[in-house]
Amino acid sequence: MATSSLELGIDMARVDLVIQVESPKSVARGLQRIGRAGHGVGEVSKGRIFRSSAVTCSSAPFVVKLMREGRIEHTVVPRNALDVLAQQIVAIAASTETVSVDELFALVTRTYSYSELFARAARECPRHARRALSVERIR
Repeated sequence: MATSSLELGIDMARVDLVIQVESPKSVARGLQRIGRAGHGVGEVSKGRIFRSSAVTCSSAPFVVKLMREGRIEHTVVPRNALDVLAQQIVAIAASTETVSVDELFALVTRTYSYSELFARAARECPRHARRALSVERIR
């Protein structure tokens, strides 16, 4: 399986070894990707990082060292990403008969990323999504 998105957690078949071309550039990304191998109880995740440029020749060994030490960077969770919210609204609208803006607002503000979302911004996303895609399922 060749993909650049192993950290998404999408279900996949058994993976014995992850081959990472170029440095993952972050400890978290490297652990997420290589952690897909040996993803069973008692199994050890195995991965290889291949460097192909001068830049990754210096960064890859450093990232691997930090991965082995478990020194994960501080993670920042994006807040109120309206482009992502618009995509989610389209997906919700496509999967249901109808949904009100108030129902959408109640749903998304239960999540950390959108817990501080202002009602005005939330009301704009469905309008933009509806205009862009001519979706009538959002009322």
